[in-house]
Amino acid sequence: MKAIHTLFAVSLLCSLVSCDINNNTNSLVDEVKEGKAKWLSTERSDYEYTYQALCFCAFTDAMIVVVQSDTVAQVLDIETREPYTVEQGDEEVPILELFPSLFNTISVFYDRWLVEIPVSHEAEFEWDTNTGMPISIFIDRRENVADDEITYLFSKLIVN
Repeated sequence: MKAIHTLFAVSLLCSLVSCDINNNTNSLVDEVKEGKAKWLSTERSDYEYTYQALCFCAFTDAMIVVVQSDTVAQVLDIETREPYTVEQGDEEVPILELFPSLFNTISVFYDRWLVEIPVSHEAEFEWDTNTGMPISIFIDRRENVADDEITYLFSKLIVN
């Protein structure tokens, strides 16, 4: 009988913790939706921003992403403002040609986060409430997997 009570107590505790995790996720999703709505309300289609992904992955340098007519037009080296290039064999190729899916408009980033956050182990989000511009987002996709975490940093919004 004591084992049944212990099992019940553990089950109850687990369900309470699970509810708390779900509430935090729902709250974060609502916050991301609010940020996206603010961003879309500004009706920006031509802008640039500084972007950096911090992760155990390639291409963690800060870069300038140039958006024209709601399309990523260029990814620039932050120091030279020349196209950011990657060595491909014997030549330098613009990173946007090789990996176009790494770089997005702000609204596409928001869409991706709204899908990714509910299925992630942990996530944190910070944004500018005046502009809707994201400042940072941290996502840990799986609890017991090392090095799957990623942080996206955004700064220096320039509206063209």
